Amino acid sequence: GTSDPLADLLKQGGAIITGGDQATKHGLGGSLRAWFRHFDRNQNGRIERVEFDEALKLFNYSDERIAMMWTEIDQDHDGHISFDEIDYEQTLLWNTFRRWCAANFASARDMIIFLRDGYAERHGLPKTTEENLTRLEF
Repeated sequence: GTSDPLADLLKQGGAIITGGDQATKHGLGGSLRAWFRHFDRNQNGRIERVEFDEALKLFNYSDERIAMMWTEIDQDHDGHISFDEIDYEQTLLWNTFRRWCAANFASARDMIIFLRDGYAERHGLPKTTEENLTRLEF
């Protein structure tokens, strides 16, 4: 059968990028994120073709093999690779969570306060700084 270029790449250099057993400890998702960070040199959230070429040349891939892999991975052919092209399921989960947060909280601060207060209530802890100071008899 045909090989998966991303899987081949992860097998060849995963230990170099992820620090040995990190990939197996954290599963494929952790390994993919490590690879993404490695390729995305300018940290703009996407891998440009030049970044991709330079990274693969470090592993002695031929120009022909690099071009073939780029074509397979850049699924929407927009000239860059985003994380959702590599790990669609995690992107879908993250986007679902973001929509849920937007529908349920007025702001990120509102969400943090809600989570803090809920945790404090479940564990019998004070919610505010004043309650904390009183509890500590300060």
